[in-house]
Amino acid sequence: DDDKMVKSRWVQRVKYLDDEASIEVILTYDVVKEVTRIDGYEQFFTQYLLEQTAHMNSAYSVRLYELLVQWKTAKKTPVFNIEVFREQLGVEPTEYNRIYDFKKNVVDLAVNEINQKTDLKVSYEQKKKGRKIVGFEFAVLTNKKTNKKEVGIERDANTADMFTIDGLTDKQLKRIVLHKEFISTYGGLATGDNGRDWKLFTEFMVNEIKKNPSNFSKKKPIREYLNGKDDDYQYA
Repeated sequence: DDDKMVKSRWVQRVKYLDDEASIEVILTYDVVKEVTRIDGYEQFFTQYLLEQTAHMNSAYSVRLYELLVQWKTAKKTPVFNIEVFREQLGVEPTEYNRIYDFKKNVVDLAVNEINQKTDLKVSYEQKKKGRKIVGFEFAVLTNKKTNKKEVGIERDANTADMFTIDGLTDKQLKRIVLHKEFISTYGGLATGDNGRDWKLFTEFMVNEIKKNPSNFSKKKPIREYLNGKDDDYQYA
C-alpha cells in the first residue's frame, strides 16, 4: 500500500500426506493476497502453459522461463542487474560466485534447456561497467519448433502426462484399476497388503499409474478399460 518493496517467501508450511500420496501447501499471507487479485487481464501476472516447464530438469530453467516469458511480446528484456538476477533465479549467495561458474551452471544451462524444450528461443548479452559484468540482457523470440517431438520431448500418444493422466480423473482411474483385464495384466505389481486389500490395491495402482503412466499403456491404451460392462469390474 505504501509502494515499498516487500520480500516474502511463497510457502508458509508444507505437509506430506503419505496415505494420500499428496502434499498440502499453505501459502504465505502476501502471496495469497496477490493470488486472489489475479483476473488474467489487469494484473501484472503472466499466464504460461505448465506444459512448457513440466519437462525441465533444472529449477533455474523454470525460473528463467517464468522471468523471460513476460517479455515475449516486447522480444527483449531490460538489463537484469546481476545481483537481483541471481536472487530471482534462486541462486544462493555462496553459490557460483565466479561469473564463469554462474554462466556455465545456471544461465547457459537454463538457456539451452529453454531453447530445446519450450516455445521460447532466447539468447543474451553481458553488460559491463569497465571490465566487470554487471548484468544480462535477453532477446526473447518465439521458438518455431512448437512440436514437442521436434524440441526433444518425445511422447507416446497413449501415455498420459504427469498432471492429467490422459485426461482421466481419479474416479476414472480407480474404475480402470478394478477392471478384470487390467488386474489380470498388472495385478502382479501389487504385493503384500496392497495385493490383498481391494482399497489398498486401488490406491496403490492409481499412484503407480500417476508415477509411471507409460508402464500401463503397452498392451492397450489405458482409457479403453473404461469401455467394459459392469460385470467386467471387480469391486471390494
